[in-house]
Amino acid sequence: LKNKYKLKSIESHLWKFLRIRPANFPTIRISQFAQLVHKSSHLFSKIIESKSIKDIMHMFDLQASEYWQTHYIFGKISKKSIKKFGKNASENIIINTVIPILFLYGKEKANNEIQEKAFNFLEQLKAEKNKITNKWEDVGLEVKNAYFSQSLIQLYNEYCLKKRCLECRIGNKYIKN
Repeated sequence: LKNKYKLKSIESHLWKFLRIRPANFPTIRISQFAQLVHKSSHLFSKIIESKSIKDIMHMFDLQASEYWQTHYIFGKISKKSIKKFGKNASENIIINTVIPILFLYGKEKANNEIQEKAFNFLEQLKAEKNKITNKWEDVGLEVKNAYFSQSLIQLYNEYCLKKRCLECRIGNKYIKN
């Protein structure tokens, strides 16, 4: 494949393994993604045609290939362990990758139904927990689901980080109180 597609190897110093749990190593995530693509024929069509968030979650119910059951890093054998997507990992991938692709596809095809489906899926998933959502909760906002967490992350990136508080209804209200 390397020659066929003129692929270049990633230099070893660019791989990030420090302060990451072995199950989340980039090598493991790539192998899991490869399994997802391998096991799910017509993956994109399945995502577009999915009727529920459970349909998409089911796609992530797989484990890494046999090689990766005894490896975390290329060429270094480790104790055998089944490497599957956990529920949180699956949800984070769906929230940050699958749903934005679904929404963008709907937008590009001028298909409001697909865009609405993406929003509905976000509403069905629990909110992401991270530094940004924690900050919003600290100021009293309830982060009910992934739709809210994604919205608040966007507000944070577009207004808070850019010190545009007065242009933001939430920031403006917070400053006045």
